[in-house]
Amino acid sequence: MPLVRVVSVKYYIFTKVWKVEKRSTKVEYAMKEMSKVKIYEKNSVQSIINERKLLAHLRHPYPYLT
Repeated sequence: MPLVRVVSVKYYIFTKVWKVEKRSTKVEYAMKEMSKVKIYEKNSVQSIINERKLLAHLRHPYPYLT
């Protein structure tokens, strides 16, 4: 899925959130970039897995890519 970064939306402790656009359809999504090293250092693996499951079920104007 070729995506183009539109804008950086938020920065968190070990993540960045980007608004991206799928080139072929021009549909916008929210994409979360995560640092695996920082996730492991802070023992947050289960929290990230739970967050992914939650985001997969939410309805939002910019759906997260999961």
